[in-house]
Amino acid sequence: FYCISGIGLREELAKLVLFVPLLLLLRKATAAQVLAVASSVGLGFAILENVTYFEWGEGTAVWARFITANFLHFGLTGMTGLALWQATRNSKWLPHFAWVLVAAVVFHGLWDFSPRDPRIAGDYHYFLIAGLAGLALYYFRELCF
Repeated sequence: FYCISGIGLREELAKLVLFVPLLLLLRKATAAQVLAVASSVGLGFAILENVTYFEWGEGTAVWARFITANFLHFGLTGMTGLALWQATRNSKWLPHFAWVLVAAVVFHGLWDFSPRDPRIAGDYHYFLIAGLAGLALYYFRELCF
């Protein structure tokens, strides 16, 4: 519960707060441009998080998180930023934005919880990897279409 509400929610909202001022500049942008800008905000968070993991030296988790945290932040922020942009343009997208944000918060929290619990780090970690692959499919589908 802490990882979802204390880490996932806090980080996903913080990234959106930094993205919101950019919405003014993106009024006439395409969805792909918005996705790229929002993703860049997420990538900034990934860089900071990677530096922190390397400083703490959390054993083998450092390399696994280094490889996956970049796309996790990049992809989740890109998708939530795009959904927010769509919702600001047309209110019918508000439910979609809410679902994307909740999914991003929960997935981010579970991802951060996974190294803390041996069951998830072992047998159930494959579900998180599948979720990351699903995020990649969703992300690139939005980018290309």
